[in-house]
Amino acid sequence: MKKIFLVFSIFLMFLHGCGYAIYNPQAESQTELLDGGSIRIGTITQTTIYPWLPYYLATTIRSEILLRNIATWSSSEKGADYYIDIDVTDFQVSSFDDNFTTGDEISSATVDLAISIYNNRTEELVWSSGTVSYTENFEAPRATDSIEQVLIEGIQIALDKMNTRF
Repeated sequence: MKKIFLVFSIFLMFLHGCGYAIYNPQAESQTELLDGGSIRIGTITQTTIYPWLPYYLATTIRSEILLRNIATWSSSEKGADYYIDIDVTDFQVSSFDDNFTTGDEISSATVDLAISIYNNRTEELVWSSGTVSYTENFEAPRATDSIEQVLIEGIQIALDKMNTRF
């Protein structure tokens, strides 16, 4: 038993020396940035022809924030410690019907978005993702499936920047 523990310990030291770290969600929590406060949606700016896009972005960002334990969610405008603004600066979708093989649409979707978090009391910028771009090609029965996936990935990439430390 001691030999197994010794070999496992050496293996872990080797991985750590190569730059790998054992995942510990408490070690670098994204809540450090917001001090475990509450957050709400501020504004969602977009100029697309899709009227459902702001609602989908709001639902997706809320889900990601709650899944990552970044902050608690608040529906109250006055009760939240922070608010989040989403700015969709570019959004493009192109698709064509592929009736020759599967009948699915082949779609390409691109989103450029920026997420900013502000202090609700002082309106001071706390964090900004900068502009994040994501493009994906899909073969899907509906173009909206492609659009939804690109929006999810764009938001996930933007929120991943919260943990990036240089």
